[in-house]
Amino acid sequence: MGYGPRSTGLGAVSLGIGTVAPSYGEMVAGIFNTLYKPGSSTTREDADRLFVIGNGSFVSGDTLRSNALTILKNGNAGLGSDDPVAMLHVKGTKTNAGNVLFEGAFNATTPGTPPASGAGTRLMWYPGKAAFRAGNALTTSWDQGSTGNYSTAMGNGSIASGEASVAIGSAPGMFKPSPDGCSVALEVEDFDAAIATLKQNNVKFRLEPAQTPVCHMAMVFDPDGNTLCIHKRKQS
Repeated sequence: MGYGPRSTGLGAVSLGIGTVAPSYGEMVAGIFNTLYKPGSSTTREDADRLFVIGNGSFVSGDTLRSNALTILKNGNAGLGSDDPVAMLHVKGTKTNAGNVLFEGAFNATTPGTPPASGAGTRLMWYPGKAAFRAGNALTTSWDQGSTGNYSTAMGNGSIASGEASVAIGSAPGMFKPSPDGCSVALEVEDFDAAIATLKQNNVKFRLEPAQTPVCHMAMVFDPDGNTLCIHKRKQS
């Protein structure tokens, strides 16, 4: 149906201009979709296409084929990708192509419920609170009452309930402090003054002040036994 469509697969349907549906049960609509060799034209193959919207063109006698949307029989969907490798695969090869934008309305008084509540592994944008979550939620850690406005939480059960707060890592009790664990480096304005203040407050040093080719540094223990690095980069 249309102008020059072709359906060569069993039960396939082509609609529009210059569209081609070569695989079993495939449906194509639009204009000049991309061509490919299917796994089968008579039986179902997961890697073959199920539904395609072509957005190609015909310019100066040349057919420029492209797809706006490609859905495979395994359920993977591609925007700009002809062979999506994930449930949602967005691909752009030109300037600003492939950009993804999510917009919503912030409401400090009635933010509504988050997209999902309770335990679970998720990537979540909660526009009512302008909040972002990525990782694994434990019980109520990412529910409405545990989510601060403009907050970000990532990791395993991390809670960012304060306004504009950030929480990255594991929930309390899930990470045992250790001097052999990860470390954070803090740059100070005056290295000597910072070291003097730490010593005056009887802070325990793991590494006494030392110099490297690029900075002055020392390592101390925090109250939980984690290691912190104090450093000041040298003038280049």
